[in-house]
Amino acid sequence: MLIVRPLTDPNDAERSCRFFGRPSDPDVLTFLAVEAKDQNDKSPIPLVLCRFTLKGGKDEIVSLDYAKGVHDTEALIITARTVMNFMYRCSVKTVYLSEEISEDLALSLGFRKVNGRFAIDLEEFYKSPCGYRA
Repeated sequence: MLIVRPLTDPNDAERSCRFFGRPSDPDVLTFLAVEAKDQNDKSPIPLVLCRFTLKGGKDEIVSLDYAKGVHDTEALIITARTVMNFMYRCSVKTVYLSEEISEDLALSLGFRKVNGRFAIDLEEFYKSPCGYRA
């Protein structure tokens, strides 16, 4: 079972960031995707970490990483889409991607180049997410 959840406890976020080789930053929000037997599994397997910012007009997915030895594209896309949905529910209109995220991944998520950066208009995307064309 794939579980994607926000890491609201700063200690959990710091531990997960360290596991994925990322810096912990209190201004960066973190979602973690794990493989678990069920919701109560005490030893889930980390798959994907997504870090992002909500900074009013500078809302950005900062990083999107696989755990070492993991290459589960479906989990990566589901995690990114979960974060995008969270940002949309926080009234974010446009999300940008960090320059470190590959062009192939950006395009697979529906982002397009806007003024030299990958961005997505969440209002347009959520009008019809399955029919959205970048």
